[in-house]
Amino acid sequence: MEYNWEKRDIKISNMDIEWANVSMSRNNLSPSQLFRNYFEKEIIDEVNTQLRLQFNFGEKNVLENSPDCQSTIVSKSMSRNRLEHILSNIHCCDNNNLNKSDKFSNIRPLFDKLNSRFLHIAPMEPFHCVDEAMVPYFGIHGCKQFIRGKPLRYGYKLWVGATASGYIVWYEPYQGAKSAIKHCYKNLALGPSVVLESIGILQTKCKLSYSIYCDYFFNTLPLINTLTEKGVKCTGTIRENCLGNCHLVSDADLKKHRGSYDFRVTDDNSIVTEKWSDNNMVHMASNDYGIFPLHQVSRYSHKGRRRIQQQTIKNYNIYMERVDRSDQNISLYRIRGKKWYFPIIVPHLINAAEQNAWQFHRKQGGKLDHLAFRRNVALMLIETNKENRGLNLCKRLRAWARQTGSGP
Repeated sequence: MEYNWEKRDIKISNMDIEWANVSMSRNNLSPSQLFRNYFEKEIIDEVNTQLRLQFNFGEKNVLENSPDCQSTIVSKSMSRNRLEHILSNIHCCDNNNLNKSDKFSNIRPLFDKLNSRFLHIAPMEPFHCVDEAMVPYFGIHGCKQFIRGKPLRYGYKLWVGATASGYIVWYEPYQGAKSAIKHCYKNLALGPSVVLESIGILQTKCKLSYSIYCDYFFNTLPLINTLTEKGVKCTGTIRENCLGNCHLVSDADLKKHRGSYDFRVTDDNSIVTEKWSDNNMVHMASNDYGIFPLHQVSRYSHKGRRRIQQQTIKNYNIYMERVDRSDQNISLYRIRGKKWYFPIIVPHLINAAEQNAWQFHRKQGGKLDHLAFRRNVALMLIETNKENRGLNLCKRLRAWARQTGSGP
């Protein structure tokens, strides 16, 4: 699609009016209650205990009786043999009825359940970002990726949608051409289809105008045009070869003065593009923010004798890093397992639920840091399980007696 470009700034509409009456309820729930919101009664007590042990410690030696390793509260909650039995037999679905076209069908029910709960409980925020996340895995699997230059080069790639606070709303594992992204979005290429899928999920909860941030892997001019038709704002970096007939000042001219920039806007005032000279050339495209007002940054412009940054760059830097922030929170207490699906289930998805619960805790005015919150969740759930173990045992014995006909 060809656009007519002009040298002026874009005229933007104020989306704050739509969100003025939207507020988040403050329930002041405890850490364990916030975490349980994502699972309710879907996971049996013994599997919950296994998760609690790994939440708190991540190592099996705390189940030993030796004085240098033993933790009484842990060793009394579950035996080591029971923990190993659960780890070797944990399943998310019936392996006899798997969808052969889905390489993640073994754990698809967990993805669906958590995505549903994440979206249902998600805070109402106008700013969201879409990015990719890596789950480290060094074994053999058809979906394992190698991405050069990433901090985690080997592992599973997940598409992630998150709010401006780092709350994860949506996950989808990447599996090549057989991805679960809707086919109606794939005519715009892989990256834009992921953004449209994320927007479709957000708008099932609320039809307000969202502001989406994404990097050059996802952003294209046709994507921004499609989002404009849906009433959605978009800001992101973009590849130079995706700008079409938009001719900006050459790299050689902009490099003469660090901080120099050039911009164009379509004649229908729908898209603004810009090129900014930083360490490298940065190309941006947006239907949400214009170039002005300029802001101050630490890098100095000799030509203007000041430190300047455009509005689009400023907001992109504020909101785009939130998926990376959630990744950092999850990676701080990651544990390892041998089976191909274990790194996704416990170290990532379950930890993502805990990270989301912590984000809610902070939004409600909570003062606990991430580690203290995590320990609170683990210890509270262990204590709850200890109180219920005797009752659960009695229930199992009565059920066994009824099945065998040896009881009432």
